[in-house]
Amino acid sequence: MGNQYTILAVDDNPINVKLLSRTLSNNSYDVITAASGPEALKQARDEQPDLILLDVLMPGMDGYEVCKILKEDEKSRHIPVIFLSAKNETVDKARGLALGAVDYLTKPFDPVEIIARIQTHLDARRTVHELSRLNDILAGELEDLRKRKKGDGGDEKLQLFIDDLLPVKNVESNDYFQVSAFTKTQAAPATTLFLPLLMEDRHLLYILTGGFRKDYPTAMVQLMMHKFAEGLMSGGKQPFYNEQILMNMLEKILDAFSPDHYQAPFTISLNYINHIKNEYLNLSIHQPFPFVFDGNCERYIGEGFPLVVESRYTAIVRARRFNLPARGMLIHFLSGKDTLDVEINDFRSECLVNDGGDMEEKTQALFDLVPDSSKDRLMVLIQLK
Repeated sequence: MGNQYTILAVDDNPINVKLLSRTLSNNSYDVITAASGPEALKQARDEQPDLILLDVLMPGMDGYEVCKILKEDEKSRHIPVIFLSAKNETVDKARGLALGAVDYLTKPFDPVEIIARIQTHLDARRTVHELSRLNDILAGELEDLRKRKKGDGGDEKLQLFIDDLLPVKNVESNDYFQVSAFTKTQAAPATTLFLPLLMEDRHLLYILTGGFRKDYPTAMVQLMMHKFAEGLMSGGKQPFYNEQILMNMLEKILDAFSPDHYQAPFTISLNYINHIKNEYLNLSIHQPFPFVFDGNCERYIGEGFPLVVESRYTAIVRARRFNLPARGMLIHFLSGKDTLDVEINDFRSECLVNDGGDMEEKTQALFDLVPDSSKDRLMVLIQLK
């Protein structure tokens, strides 16, 4: 590793600091230390370490408070924080991750595990930095492209390449979920899309995007956003997700793709289904909630529970939690600012007729109930097994 990374180790116990320093130094990391919360904050601002190992239980200012201040400061919010604590309760881990930490390890730590976790998060940070750098380069190129191509169709090969990359159809399943998503469009490029980020065992995480302008420079922005989100997931997979962890992820996407920066306004929602708890979390900007049906194809009524999340974007992000019925189905429909104006009984009838049938056929049957439109239309069916 060649001393390419600097780690700030924070612990009020000098023995723990010595053990951490030795472990890190033996693996070619540069190490700086702090014995208190205020000292850690000063070191973080002055030294700009690549990662912070932060003890939770410290006298005076504890690790949670330190992390909160770090994440509120422009100069330090980008630095990954890993909590170290003797506490091993789920609620403690959830609190740490909700404050913006990337990981939570329990003491006594295993040297092999802690080095592996550190390197994973440093690699993820490097990936995000590289994606952000490429975004800045592409933003300039897209602006030049808009100026050069204003009023014409642009390069045909580039258009075909972009069309091939935009995910207009997605059908997949595992032991717990069946997913079918289609975008129908009158003309390319597609502007309303479904992006799966995680389907692993009983966890499903995905993004819906829409509202983009129908031109190829803007389609490139949407494609870049999708790749950025995939990059976040590849380096930042969590053992579980709650509303604050999801908000932290959405915040990174919104920071990287500000409409002011790219001149490309959009709508977006980040969606997570926990099959173990039969729970659905939705964080959205200008998108409707899905229809939910139970195992008998009856409409599952519920407005969900409003969630409080800490973010600079709280004023524009709507966050809710929904309880899901066993073997239920979620149906998303997006079409610009249009809402789905179809009789629920028609949906129920189609659901019953196709119960247990092919998901692609079921999606198409539901699409047939929706009037044609000049706008792009996205239909997503998610069946819980």
